[in-house]
Amino acid sequence: MIRLSFQKITTCLIAGLVCGATFFRIGARFLGKWISLQILIAVTSVILLTAIGYAFKWIWQKGQDNNRAAVVLAFWQGVIRYSIALDLIMFGLQKFFWLQFSMPLGMLDLPFSSFSGEDLTFAYFAHSFVFVVLIGSFQVSGSLLLLFSRTKLVGTIVLLPVMLNIVLLLCCFGMETGELVHALILLAALLYLLFSEYNRLVEFFFRAKNKIPSVSFKNNLIRNSIRFSAVYIPLLLLWSYNLPQKHPAVYGKYLVSQLLINQKKVEPPSCKDSVLTVVYLDQNADCVFEYNSQQKRLIGNYQLDEKTNKMIVVWRSPAGMQDTLFATISSLQPGASMNLSGKMGNQFLEMGLVREKK
Repeated sequence: MIRLSFQKITTCLIAGLVCGATFFRIGARFLGKWISLQILIAVTSVILLTAIGYAFKWIWQKGQDNNRAAVVLAFWQGVIRYSIALDLIMFGLQKFFWLQFSMPLGMLDLPFSSFSGEDLTFAYFAHSFVFVVLIGSFQVSGSLLLLFSRTKLVGTIVLLPVMLNIVLLLCCFGMETGELVHALILLAALLYLLFSEYNRLVEFFFRAKNKIPSVSFKNNLIRNSIRFSAVYIPLLLLWSYNLPQKHPAVYGKYLVSQLLINQKKVEPPSCKDSVLTVVYLDQNADCVFEYNSQQKRLIGNYQLDEKTNKMIVVWRSPAGMQDTLFATISSLQPGASMNLSGKMGNQFLEMGLVREKK
């Protein structure tokens, strides 16, 4: 009885959420000129409350036969499937007409580090229209499969990885909270549809006999060792690989302040000056000196003795740069700013390095 009641509440709640969320998104985008936001919120709330209210009515109904209960369950699952399909087909078709993942050309020439997570994601996906169309095709085809009873499970399996990927992108790249909530509702609805076919899934994946004979080993230790070799062989290979190295104490981007060259203070540069403004101490012991422009850089590798705070930088770009930097830094505290003093060619350098926060 408790399990049945939980199923009814879950079904109606998910139906109300996904139907309401789909109506609100479509209404806000396409009906916003004629319907106010307050009305959209009110109608969405009515949809959700109606579904929840029916759930309790459904639970309190007594003497309902199994056929009638199955019909009601099928109806609410149909609402879920139709709402998901309507929403994702809308999204998929938008991709075909460049209504998603499009970026202004003016933004694409901006520095990579100036992009927000959302702009960064859109710029990446917009680079390949074919890839965008493929994502849209999965959304449309999976949604169409979801509309038919015989293919709803296949449609659910097609759409689940698409929605999971969308949710992960929204979470990891700092997208709008409303978009994330909507995606989570769709993902929860798809998971509900998947687990409503629990018995079929268990039969297919675990109980059905495999027609291809398997290789058998009498010794369990040998059999499991061979299986897990797919894990420990890559680990052993990676152990011998030259992994990216960085000194955590100094790793980061630094803004140059209080620059002295041959004991003479260098004033903050204008846009035409070639004055050292930014220092990068990167992974793989890379060092970059930037002179007020991304087109004016010295790039090299540094060696750091963390006991003496001595640093040597050998430049590799531009070609022919032979003025190796011999320097000392004042601090090796992770996240802290520091001072650097040393000699590069015929120049004695002293500067403050202010770590830029991400």
